[in-house]
Amino acid sequence: MEQLQIRYSGLIDSLKGARVVSQPFSEADIIELHNRFLTTGFHSLKVKNIHEGRSLVYTLLASLNYHHNIAALSIESQKLESFVHDIYKALDGYSPINEQSIFDYFLDEFNCDFLWIEMSKDLMSQVWFADFEHMLYDFHLNQHVPIVMLSYEQ
Repeated sequence: MEQLQIRYSGLIDSLKGARVVSQPFSEADIIELHNRFLTTGFHSLKVKNIHEGRSLVYTLLASLNYHHNIAALSIESQKLESFVHDIYKALDGYSPINEQSIFDYFLDEFNCDFLWIEMSKDLMSQVWFADFEHMLYDFHLNQHVPIVMLSYEQ
């Protein structure tokens, strides 16, 4: 069996304690999730699959009606909603994606008040993903915006 090589990432460690979320939500779940979506820093959530994850994010963002510049990092083929800034698409425009292009992206283009990262195995195995993570810390984005990391059971 082929082993997937994943470059070490501190964000991966934080996924180990991810809160498992599934619908229907209790009132306490909704309050806790709203709190995570409003509080700066890294927040880990685990959902069944990408469809459930996106449904969760879209539903909570709509119910809050608070964030206006929403960004997501995903390499999944399923398109993001039109109101979401697609970081991967923006980075791909810099080609090749490397430490310098990620730095340039954060310096020139990133202007979001909410970020979610779809922590799929495919994304985490990208050579440039560790550089992306380091830039999150270098630019102290976790001190300025909520960063929700979605991992998947499937």
